[in-house]
Amino acid sequence: MTFTGKNEDVTILHKQIRDTKRRIIIRGFVSRKEYAEENYDGLKGVYADLYRKTQRILDRLTEHTFRTMLTKMQELPIDTETKLNGVIDIIYEKALNDRKRCVAYANLCRGMAMGEVENTWRRQLDDREVKDRQQSLGNIWFSGELFKLKMLTEKIIHDSVFKLLCNRHPDDLECACTLLAIIGKELDVDKAKPRMDQYFKHMASLVNRETTPAYVKMLLHGVIDLRRNKWAPCCDESPKPNTSSARK
Repeated sequence: MTFTGKNEDVTILHKQIRDTKRRIIIRGFVSRKEYAEENYDGLKGVYADLYRKTQRILDRLTEHTFRTMLTKMQELPIDTETKLNGVIDIIYEKALNDRKRCVAYANLCRGMAMGEVENTWRRQLDDREVKDRQQSLGNIWFSGELFKLKMLTEKIIHDSVFKLLCNRHPDDLECACTLLAIIGKELDVDKAKPRMDQYFKHMASLVNRETTPAYVKMLLHGVIDLRRNKWAPCCDESPKPNTSSARK
């Protein structure tokens, strides 16, 4: 995309409004549905109109409507960096809360040739604190799908895996297993073998640790076996860790 200009005042206003809304959501004053349907008070003219149209398109995005919705997105006047960042923020919010459509959201970004998506994603990964487990998994799924479409670099993914494994929190370990199950085959190339070996050596040590929860050990075992089997799942389905039953 070619940017025709940048309005610093609007950029600052946009960031302040976005951050305020997110704080309100975290504190539970409004629901995410209300946030998605709000009128973008404070943003005037083309910005408010653009973000409303983006939200409507994403609400209607399905496997069957993808081409139509992609065309509508391509027709939107996203001609400044501020507008692009706002649109990516909206897609990001949707992906966090709707894992089932992460593939569609990722393909939408590719179809729109969002060249700035990686830089924006770095900012999102660095700045955003995702506390909800389902949102964390949504973040992981979307990151994996973007990586498979070559819209995120190996470095970003390796950094994410490393941080998740080092944190050792059960939810972070679950996210690490999920990410490796989604894109492990693409990530496990010759030049990355030393790093991958290091990850799996650490994961094996976690399996043998008494303090590791049983359901996490199950996930770790699953991904270790998956790599040992050259990333070929034991059935026709894609390797997607499911912890809903293990947590019960």
